[in-house]
Amino acid sequence: LHVDVHGGGHLAVIAPMLVNAASVGSFVPDNASWTEFQQTASDIDLKVSKNGVINAINISKEGTQIYGNKLHITAATYIDNATIKDAMIANLSANKLTAGSINAAKINVYNLNGSNIVAHSITADKLIAGSMLIAMNSTLQTLKIGTDGLYTTDRSGKAIGKIHTNNSVQHPNDWGLDFDLNSDGKFMSWGAQNEGDPNGNYGIKFGWTRNSSARDFGMPWGGFWFNDNVMLHKNLRFDGGGIDVKDAYQLMKFAWIGMNGIKYPFFGSSNLKAGWLFGSHETYLVRNGGIINASKVLGALNGQKLIVPTKIRSNGTIAVYTTYHL
Repeated sequence: LHVDVHGGGHLAVIAPMLVNAASVGSFVPDNASWTEFQQTASDIDLKVSKNGVINAINISKEGTQIYGNKLHITAATYIDNATIKDAMIANLSANKLTAGSINAAKINVYNLNGSNIVAHSITADKLIAGSMLIAMNSTLQTLKIGTDGLYTTDRSGKAIGKIHTNNSVQHPNDWGLDFDLNSDGKFMSWGAQNEGDPNGNYGIKFGWTRNSSARDFGMPWGGFWFNDNVMLHKNLRFDGGGIDVKDAYQLMKFAWIGMNGIKYPFFGSSNLKAGWLFGSHETYLVRNGGIINASKVLGALNGQKLIVPTKIRSNGTIAVYTTYHL
């Protein structure tokens, strides 16, 4: 079949079917490929069809439209203003991405590496990292989350201490929680706001202070200290220590004194010169280093009569005796 069109005429064929056979059977769609180019005063159309797949470009005063199942751009591409409904990027380099704000209902990140991550809230089932450095209150004071604990620094970045798990030196199989203060740290404390005062300061209720900074807290020496009532539900043990009573002449001391090869618990003055010893059945009085069995003295006097002369005659004889019941 050969058609020639001359002049201004045109030919339109709809659903053509060419058959090279003795008879014409049922209609079979043409799967041949072809290209079309159309140019009018208002638009330009480019179209390529093959096996039912159509790729086309339409340019008109309303805009430019591209139809097709695949678009491959090899040159540098610049989009000033675009809305992308759906896309997949095979390889994305972080230094090519600049965003003032990203708002998404859900973003799955499998590996995250960044020098500065700012977030109001991060929720994760599991977060694995060699370490994380978190700025606190927009100051130089930081909290570092490492694989072996939580590290804190002061405002100059100097390490202060850490909270971590550790095993006992004497018992390497026994593990527990450690609060470690570095050599530059001055104190450790536990604070609390007063009840009903959510805007108040966190007053220190319990703490430990070095000797070098104890006087800054109003204490004569360092150590543990309390700013609240203390209740003990178990025994209190002193290993050679004492009790300091403010403005007292001597410290009260818990210790032991040896007598007859036995160590007796002592409670009294810090110089061990005055106080009491306690045995299993007897109580002893310590006076100027000497030891008196107070139980026997009190037992001898208990229930006895003491007759004391209370009036003496001029010749020296006793006129009146007074009896005292002990």
